[in-house]
Amino acid sequence: MPEPAVRRVLLALVFAAVLAVPAGAAVVYLKGGGQLEGQILRRTPSYVEVRTAGGPVRIPSAKIARIEYPSAAPAAPPGPAQPPVAPPDLSAHALRPAGPRQQFSIDFGLAAPVSRIDFSDIGGGTGNDGDVGPLIGFQYLYSLDPHWAAGIDFNYFHRATTDSYGLLPNSDSNVAGNDVVALALVKFDFLPQDRVQPYAAAGVGIARNSMTVDATPNPGFAWSDTGTDEPRRLVDGSAWAAAYSLRAGLDFLTYWSTVLSFELGWTHVASATYDATSSGRALGLGGVSAGVDAITVAGRWGWRF
Repeated sequence: MPEPAVRRVLLALVFAAVLAVPAGAAVVYLKGGGQLEGQILRRTPSYVEVRTAGGPVRIPSAKIARIEYPSAAPAAPPGPAQPPVAPPDLSAHALRPAGPRQQFSIDFGLAAPVSRIDFSDIGGGTGNDGDVGPLIGFQYLYSLDPHWAAGIDFNYFHRATTDSYGLLPNSDSNVAGNDVVALALVKFDFLPQDRVQPYAAAGVGIARNSMTVDATPNPGFAWSDTGTDEPRRLVDGSAWAAAYSLRAGLDFLTYWSTVLSFELGWTHVASATYDATSSGRALGLGGVSAGVDAITVAGRWGWRF
């Protein structure tokens, strides 16, 4: 074959090999794992558009680890036709890096009762159902998807002693109590991909609530049955009741799979009856029916695993 003809054949073969590799053919590696192969259609600071076997796919730049342009491989021998491949799922859930789905945390804070008890049945008035006291608890959550998690929440808070001069006439009354609250909890993260994650949570469950009411006659007054002015316990009881809670807060994701949280909440314990003591019954008090409402402020340390 003449030399010009050989040259033309070689140029034709090189040209055909170049056409066999689509312009912009690349492999896009995702930060959360996985990859896409196809032709780069457009590349901007905010996204890259790739033509895949299932059609064009637009990938946010923040989710791309790297892009490689492999050299052309020898064409495979023709085989049976393959069904179309669906484009990969590029939702927040699919691109979220695989990681811990469980979280255990402990919390410390304060509970401020905003409910009141009523002694009007024996000619008295109303008084605060305790004062601000400490709160401790723990929580376990399992992540259902990037936004939703469910689990259990256990809290104990103490309603510190509060003075009330209007609860029982001519006396200084002291009200206090304790609450143990167990809830089934659901939590919603508004920005699951960020290191600072605002959230809302709600729970429903049961509570064991206790209440004590002590009274001391004011100066110049005495108990009618003895003429003395010693402190007496008028109510001392505990009861089970339904409970629910609403909360909002911020999670701060740190290194080593730990989470720091700050939370504001409201907890309600349904009304129950608390028994009067013999001293209370002597005043005509059969018992006290009351519920508990408390505003809670807590900090939480958690570990994801």
